Amino acid sequence: MGQNTFMHRFIPESDLTYKAKIFERLLSEMDNEGAKFASMVKNEMTHQSGEIVNKICTSIEEHNEKAKKAISEHQASMLALANQYDSVVNTMNEQLVTVYYEEEEKPLDLNKGKPPIWL
Repeated sequence: MGQNTFMHRFIPESDLTYKAKIFERLLSEMDNEGAKFASMVKNEMTHQSGEIVNKICTSIEEHNEKAKKAISEHQASMLALANQYDSVVNTMNEQLVTVYYEEEEKPLDLNKGKPPIWL
């Protein structure tokens, strides 16, 4: 009995990292909207003065920097997770297959396709 073992890919390998692009786009939009908000508040506060106004401006700047850092970390995480997801899915589409077969014994053709010679 013979056997043959090989890796078989059931579904062609595909790039699934595009799935993270949706989240990256949304995170970028959040970053842009946060920056717009901070800029708008700063512009409004430029005509004001006082201790509370200074604290508000400082607080908004700190919050905006923390948000930018968090968004950047989330974007990096999304890319890493998308690559990991891509790897896992493509690995699952592959499997080690072993085929067992029986070999038939064929009679040896000494005449090589010519009609048999009768003695």
